Amino acid sequence: MKNKVYLYVFDTMADWEIGYLSTEINSGRYYKKGLMPLKIVTVGINKNPITTMGGLEILPEIELKECSIEETVAFILPGGNTWTDAIHTPIIRMAEECLEKGIVVGAICGATIGLAMEGVLNKRAHTSNDLGYLKMVCPSYAGEKYYKQEYAVTDRSL
Repeated sequence: MKNKVYLYVFDTMADWEIGYLSTEINSGRYYKKGLMPLKIVTVGINKNPITTMGGLEILPEIELKECSIEETVAFILPGGNTWTDAIHTPIIRMAEECLEKGIVVGAICGATIGLAMEGVLNKRAHTSNDLGYLKMVCPSYAGEKYYKQEYAVTDRSL
């Protein structure tokens, strides 16, 4: 049964960026009648506590290898300062797998850098903080023609 929204948590995560999203997913107040409630599950590279940019300590409920694609409705990648670090590569691979299966992947702010570095944005409409910045921090980025200067962009399940 698909009812899980996986939320990736990591050191430097921009904790404020998920506030409205997590509130509405958790409350369900705007769900259509009869829809099953969704469960937000925090996922870490491992189960070690992380510290967000705001100084909050979060203990991931599960580690990445425990994620079940079969139960996934969405995979949320918040922004943060470390998306250029290789530690996030397994998370990007999971995001790619979700996209291939039509599962929603929400990449917020700095998370777009991680996707760009791994080539995920080279063939999908997307936005980010700034095109010039994205090109500067991701030398291999080749998705400029798909970049949109908008607050939010959707392309298939991204």
